Amino acid sequence: MTDYEWWSRELGKEIPPGTFGENLTISELESAQFYVGDALHIGDVILQVTAPRIPCGTFAARMDDPQWIQRFRHAERPGLYCRVIREGIVKAGDSVTLERYTNETISIPDMFRDYYDQNKSEETLHRHLNAPIAIRVRRDLEEESQKLLTQ
Repeated sequence: MTDYEWWSRELGKEIPPGTFGENLTISELESAQFYVGDALHIGDVILQVTAPRIPCGTFAARMDDPQWIQRFRHAERPGLYCRVIREGIVKAGDSVTLERYTNETISIPDMFRDYYDQNKSEETLHRHLNAPIAIRVRRDLEEESQKLLTQ
């Protein structure tokens, strides 16, 4: 079941595209099936998966649910952040093909779970840093790694 279908059932209402603040909604997307580095080809456009969406207070306010962050966390259907590898125009109905990343990587569910681990191991940090993660995530993890080394 796709993320939007699952959330519609979970919340007991139709969830229109953009509800979660995304710029692009892909109807057949199930974020748990992706790995950092996977590429989505949509016409001439290429997007590379870099991180899971992490819920925040703004997201909870948008959903009008003070328990939203915990609810979203436990559902483990985070959605994806992507970087644009090749620009272009995307329109409704365009076909989407997936190109799996073949180098060292991490699954979106593992990265999502690890985000909440306040005591990441050196091995976990290494695994994240070897994947093509988002630059803002990389900075935070490099900082965590440096703290581990100086302890």
